[in-house]
Amino acid sequence: MSLLTTFDLDTIVRGAFSVKDSFVLPDGEAEYKVVYDEKAKGAFERLYDTLRPKGYVPHLTGSRDDCVLLVRKAPTEKGSSRFPVILGLLTLAAVVAHGWLQYIVYQQLLPERLPVLMGVAYVVVLILVIGLHEVVHRRSGSRGGTRAPIPYFLPGIPVFTPLPSFGTVLVHREPPVNRDALFRTGLLGPIVAIVLCILFYAIGVLTAATVSMEQVQSVRAALPNIQLTTPNPSIIESLIVSFISLIGGGPQTTSGSQLISPIAAAADTGLILTFFNLLPATQLDGGQLCGSILGYRGLRITTYLSIVALLVLDTPNYWITAVIVLVIAGRPTSLSTLDEVSEASRAKKILFLVALLLALASVPIPQNIANLRLVAG
Repeated sequence: MSLLTTFDLDTIVRGAFSVKDSFVLPDGEAEYKVVYDEKAKGAFERLYDTLRPKGYVPHLTGSRDDCVLLVRKAPTEKGSSRFPVILGLLTLAAVVAHGWLQYIVYQQLLPERLPVLMGVAYVVVLILVIGLHEVVHRRSGSRGGTRAPIPYFLPGIPVFTPLPSFGTVLVHREPPVNRDALFRTGLLGPIVAIVLCILFYAIGVLTAATVSMEQVQSVRAALPNIQLTTPNPSIIESLIVSFISLIGGGPQTTSGSQLISPIAAAADTGLILTFFNLLPATQLDGGQLCGSILGYRGLRITTYLSIVALLVLDTPNYWITAVIVLVIAGRPTSLSTLDEVSEASRAKKILFLVALLLALASVPIPQNIANLRLVAG
């Protein structure tokens, strides 16, 4: 890659910004005092797209009244760690192990349903939800030569934990261009996951099998952590079931019977993982959304509020996630962007509220709230 001359670099910068003053730095780098106006945010994005493939990274700092543009050479790439790969393989192994548990359940309850196929269906659906979630992250996080963020999967322990994973921590190797880019990286992955979960949950309900509650209880007594049915489905799941019932689709249940489906179970797990990822806590997807809107201090506050909320919920799975978030919060990292002056757009602020509502709609209704609803009813 051939580096730009000082003249070429200066020409590119002055073509994007109105320059008040400029300073030549060592090694062909430069500093500019520029005018920040209503077009500056888009101008910086275009400048980044021009300079990054040429080996330079612009950095906008200061304030709207005293705005400084630094242009430096892009940092050299460091050797990649194998730790994210190991965590990914452990998560994959946990998903396969939970698929094996589905095979055992169907072998006992419904051997005519091809138990191996049921176990494979669970694994494939959950891998698609988790995998496409991360693929979208990498695609949305890589721009103009930017190195994609690294996902650190949080695997569960088969048999001991009901979930094969507890979400994903996303680590940026390079700062995003601006707060909008940071927001976009954190939002698109969970949105894709939710859409897939809705689709697969509907398919699962339409193809579910009917078993007696006595059979379900006997399986749960032998395998207490097996994901069969959701006693208190999430708002999204309840809406899907209500819609399918409204149009007269899916198998019908009678008193004392229950629908089970490996596809619906995998989609249910995917929704819970999406809820974890959308928590407004540091280094989670929701943390990126929150950090881009509320800034670092706001993110610290919402991180500890998320921990309190997880501890209040009455499912032990959430307690484990609360501990994980607490450990991550103990090693805070600043969500820096290359453009430190511009703010997130108004549309992103609205979408942040939508993301929080989607998170609440994805999580199973806690047992204590469900009990209150039954009492009120």
